[in-house]
Amino acid sequence: MKKIVLSVMCGVALVFSACSFSSDSAEVAKVDSGFNEILKQKENWKIDTYKVGNKTTFLNFKDEGDFYVSFKEEQVVGKAGCNHFFASYKIVGDKIEVGQAGMTRMMCEDKLVEIENEIIGNFTNKTSTIKKLDNGAVSFSNDSIYLEIK
Repeated sequence: MKKIVLSVMCGVALVFSACSFSSDSAEVAKVDSGFNEILKQKENWKIDTYKVGNKTTFLNFKDEGDFYVSFKEEQVVGKAGCNHFFASYKIVGDKIEVGQAGMTRMMCEDKLVEIENEIIGNFTNKTSTIKKLDNGAVSFSNDSIYLEIK
């Protein structure tokens, strides 16, 4: 009799722990799909502002098309000056993991090269916290960079 009661108690505990696990997984998936859907709302997100260290840079150049990112099929692609870049990404909860970037290597103005190096070097191959801002923008932050796209 004790074995039967013990078996039933173990079975009940297993059922409750399985329900708890699936609930947590569903909640993480819900958060993930939310950020993925937000990032897919625009074909190209303009890179508006970034901060590295104590220096904040507002990107307002003549050709606004020089600074953008797109998120499609777990690939982030964009242009951070005069070169195009691409990397894989994965969203887990409120974190985005961006893989190692590949990029074209055209000759550019020194200022554009500096901007590209700061953005690509500090955003890719890192995990950042992602947030949707009240003004419709999205921010990414890690220990190296704060990046805002609109």
